Amino acid sequence: MCYGRFISGFVWAMALFTTAEWKGCYGCWEQERISLLHLKYSLNNPPYMSSWSGERTNSSDDECCYWDGVSCNPATGKVAELDLGYQDESDFNSPAKPDLNASLFLPFQDLTLLSLRGYHIQGWPSFGSLEILAIWSSTMDDNFLDAVGITMMGLASLEIWNSPLGSGTFPQVCNLTRLQNLYLLEMNLTGELPQCLSNMTSLRVIDVAGNELSGDIAESPLTAISSLEQIMIPKNRFRIPLSLAPFFNHSRLKTFFGAGNKELYGDKNDHYETNQRDTPPLFLLNYLTLSSGSDDHHDGYFGSFPKFLYYQTNLQGVYLSRNKLGGSLSGGSDNHGISSVKKEYTNYDLQVLDLGHNRFTGPIPPTFSGLISIETLDISHNNLSGVIPTQLMELNYLSSFSVAYNNLSGKCPKRVGQLSTFDEDSYRGNPHLMNCTLLQSTPKPYVTQTPTDDNDGEYGGYIDMESFYTSSGVSFVLVLLTIASVLYINPYWRQVWFYYVRVTITTCYYFVVDHLPVSTRYKVWEPHV
Repeated sequence: MCYGRFISGFVWAMALFTTAEWKGCYGCWEQERISLLHLKYSLNNPPYMSSWSGERTNSSDDECCYWDGVSCNPATGKVAELDLGYQDESDFNSPAKPDLNASLFLPFQDLTLLSLRGYHIQGWPSFGSLEILAIWSSTMDDNFLDAVGITMMGLASLEIWNSPLGSGTFPQVCNLTRLQNLYLLEMNLTGELPQCLSNMTSLRVIDVAGNELSGDIAESPLTAISSLEQIMIPKNRFRIPLSLAPFFNHSRLKTFFGAGNKELYGDKNDHYETNQRDTPPLFLLNYLTLSSGSDDHHDGYFGSFPKFLYYQTNLQGVYLSRNKLGGSLSGGSDNHGISSVKKEYTNYDLQVLDLGHNRFTGPIPPTFSGLISIETLDISHNNLSGVIPTQLMELNYLSSFSVAYNNLSGKCPKRVGQLSTFDEDSYRGNPHLMNCTLLQSTPKPYVTQTPTDDNDGEYGGYIDMESFYTSSGVSFVLVLLTIASVLYINPYWRQVWFYYVRVTITTCYYFVVDHLPVSTRYKVWEPHV
């Protein structure tokens, strides 16, 4: 009896599991299907919702889980992801944006991802399950993000691009303590970063590029968020310490993008640099970008090459162009320079080093040859002097190289290896540099030489005719000797060979006889075979 009940319960459990699984894979909830159709009609049937069918048939096209921009949870069959908006950028950048009432999303309580492009969003419901919210090229009320910070405590990623707020103040998102990724790009935000951001201890990525934010980044709440892996603050009005010393305890930091800001200041203005100039940071960066972004150097201190970079062994890209950095790249009396980096700190992964448009002096360090993976090396528009080290010929992956507009002298390096791919544009602006005008800006066309009287009709430029005739004769003799050796060693092949010779001679004989004139056809002569 117990065994029978167990079997019966097991069968019912499997039936329920199969039904739930089938519903999740092949169907969707009717209430959510109706809500999606209501959403479609409220937006005036946009073209990207053409697959959203309102008619019931037996095809899978009726199931909302298969509609464009809709994804369902395979276990429950409920809508889990919605990606709504025009895919063509020209469409969702149109100034006339359709109104979208956010209350239309209330039926989708299991929604984990919502992506909206090109709408004017009004109102906002509560989504306790939402994990990712992405909004592109849309408009919204000023209190929109404030409501998000109150009603979506479980949000892990907030991504808003090119969707300006009317007030321009930084939104109140500090209550989102579980947030890991915060992207607020090109939103016309002004003022300083709010100090309450320091409460977001789970934050890994912050990107506020393309705004008008200001203040000293060394005194910002970002210095208190040790969980940060990527800090991207380009194209704002921040003041940034060249040393990055306030972030030395951020052991997870991999990327720092700070190009195009108001000021990059150095030793004299940076109280951290004085105390920690020889202290290695806990982070190991992959990318560092602190270029000013314009030929008009921003107001800032005439600093030197940042010393913390000597301890970075995982760097792949360093962009420090268009600043007022100076000093020697080879090191001075304090023995600080790129060439003084200890062997254990040698960077083998660096692919881009851009130090152009600065004020560096002294020679080019021969130790640049140790950057074996370098692809882009730009040290143009500086005050470098001396000769170009021949060791640079050891860089086998260079695709972009420029030492233009310095005070270099001597001869241009030989066109060997990757250096053979660069023309005189890479060296121009160095009046004391010789033999660079021989490097053509365009590859030389291939010219076919013609016979002249001096070589008796022979081509003497690209082919050595004496060697050609010698090698041809030797090859011919070797072929004859090989054939003779094979026939001598193998009797069967020798018999076959002579048989085919006899057949060939006989065939040629009768061919000639058949085609000779009649008067000569009866002359008595035969082949002797």
